[in-house]
Amino acid sequence: MRLSSSLLARLIASLGDKVAGRESLQVSDLQIPAAISPIISITGSIPGRIEATPPGTPTVPTRESYWFTAAGIQAPSSAGLVVPLGWIAKGPWRLFFSMSTWSDFQMTPIGPFNYVSLLSPLVANDIRLIRTMPATNAPQIASCEIEVILDTDAWQLRGIAGATAAAQNLIADFTVVARRLL
Repeated sequence: MRLSSSLLARLIASLGDKVAGRESLQVSDLQIPAAISPIISITGSIPGRIEATPPGTPTVPTRESYWFTAAGIQAPSSAGLVVPLGWIAKGPWRLFFSMSTWSDFQMTPIGPFNYVSLLSPLVANDIRLIRTMPATNAPQIASCEIEVILDTDAWQLRGIAGATAAAQNLIADFTVVARRLL
């Protein structure tokens, strides 16, 4: 791949003559092997589509960038809650996840309680990205951003709000900004 621009020329000029160990590299051309950079990431504004329901379905996953937010409110004595955040198609993606939780109880960390994950359509295994544990009246916030190349369709993005016992309350708020890369 060959990129040319005045900004790249200034960058290369500031690094001197020995960029990539080559004395003869022209100042206005930067060559990057495709094996090193298979994705060109063009940044832009937050996707214009703010979804009211999780985009895509297991049979027709979305191929477009989107922004979606949802909350899970757990009343006392509730089972764990799965909050769908969308199904995405194969290809390159930049995914930003954010989660905030609040509870009026505390528990010993035994395993994942509240978390955001990618669920594989082939083997039904979670890739857990961020998590929080209940802590009495202590709001918790977690976020992460990853770039992935998915090789199959219908990966599910989802939030999990853990179960509650008697007299326990939990609120979990999930956000995903999914950007399709080139």
